[in-house]
Amino acid sequence: MAHVRHLEEQRSQFASVLVAVCGGVVAFGLADGKLHTEYYLGVLLIGVGAFGLLLSWKQNEKINFHRRVAIRHRELIAADAVVVSDRLEAMRKEEDRINDRRYCLVSVLPVGLFWSLLYAMILGFGGFVAVHSK
Repeated sequence: MAHVRHLEEQRSQFASVLVAVCGGVVAFGLADGKLHTEYYLGVLLIGVGAFGLLLSWKQNEKINFHRRVAIRHRELIAADAVVVSDRLEAMRKEEDRINDRRYCLVSVLPVGLFWSLLYAMILGFGGFVAVHSK
């Protein structure tokens, strides 16, 4: 799970940098209070959005791999008679049930979907700027 947390932190840091770059591009494009739609600004946004989307998918693949390994490890521990008598697995299932009930609308959505939507919006905005360029 330490690998999962590390990869999630890495994904968050990449997103911060890419969103800052996109914010600078938009601020540059809005100089003098109006949108100066230059073709290269849209292409840059499209490139950053596509790169972020692919990076997010790759990070999600790595996160899911490490999460599956951690879950399998936890299942092996829970199969131990000493741990079972300690009710560790029952506590985990109860906490999962409480979490799913409390956050029923968002608990079914994967975190990677939210990151992908962020990059898809950047990609879409870049396409909008490129299409409406002078």
